[in-house]
Amino acid sequence: MDIKVYEAFNKIFRFRWENLGYGKFRCLSCGAFKYVDYGDHEQPKTEKVEECSKNCPWRIVEEYVNEH
Repeated sequence: MDIKVYEAFNKIFRFRWENLGYGKFRCLSCGAFKYVDYGDHEQPKTEKVEECSKNCPWRIVEEYVNEH
């Protein structure tokens, strides 16, 4: 895939998650949750992401980008 197209998709995917505060995010389309623990100086950042529904347009586009 062309690097400029890939960078454009990465910018678009930034708008996928609504920030609910305290490291909680929600998919704007299907409502799946993502939890982020930012850690501290000794602990690394960790993420837990619920799988989006199969009909979520973000998931469909992401799967398409990963295939090509």
